[in-house]
Amino acid sequence: MLRGLVVALAASAVLVCAASSGASGTAQTYTDPTGDQQGTAPDVTTIVVNHEASGNITFRINVSNQPALAADSQVVLWLDTDRNPNTGAPNTLGSDFVFLVAADGYNFARWNGSDFDFDTPFTTVSVNYNAGATITVNRSELGNTNGFNFWVRGLQDTGPETANIDDAPNDGTFAYLLAPVGPPHGTVARKSLTKVRNGLRATFVFRTLPADGSRVSIVWLVNGKRFAQPSYGVVRTISSTALGLGRGLYTAQLRVRPPGRPARTVATVRRRL
Repeated sequence: MLRGLVVALAASAVLVCAASSGASGTAQTYTDPTGDQQGTAPDVTTIVVNHEASGNITFRINVSNQPALAADSQVVLWLDTDRNPNTGAPNTLGSDFVFLVAADGYNFARWNGSDFDFDTPFTTVSVNYNAGATITVNRSELGNTNGFNFWVRGLQDTGPETANIDDAPNDGTFAYLLAPVGPPHGTVARKSLTKVRNGLRATFVFRTLPADGSRVSIVWLVNGKRFAQPSYGVVRTISSTALGLGRGLYTAQLRVRPPGRPARTVATVRRRL
């Protein structure tokens, strides 16, 4: 019955979030020139910001010239969580929160309208330093922000009121929006199994795309027996056509394998010929 059967695959153009990378599809990288620091201040070169469906936000601040943070240096992260430069602490481009990372530990503070409160309670903050600072905090401790402006300063104390610095960016702020994060396997909005000349066409449309780097397959079965499994990358619309069919119960399963996770069937369509 299956002799001469042909399976053809068609897919729409890949849909990618602008300026994003990484497994979750929410990571964004920001750059600052290498070697533009004053003196031997921490030279901030790139900042990678990412967030998870749980609300955890991670900042990876790469520093080119201090694998271990010097005793006279700090890395400072400023966050304008209401994206309004006219509110927040004066002379900080509207910052509402600040992280200060030093060789002997870190501080986290919130602007209370008159000063930074370094006694701000927190439970989700995690900070470490290895050739740069990695800072994780849940958005619930940042006023449940849906996005923020931010900037980073590498700071080296040179005297009671003097310092060498490296600001990233050199002027203004970077911006990051917390786009909705869906399930790693994605979710399906529409599915169909339609008859075409001498065959069937299965079509699936994702409502939420799977995680970047996933492999997506359409598994074809006839009377419960697999006969084809075309595979490809993440796309919004997937259409696979099986030709040269005989009589039987045909099934098309959409399966997704995200990086580091098991494959899962996320949608199924059936039709009898």
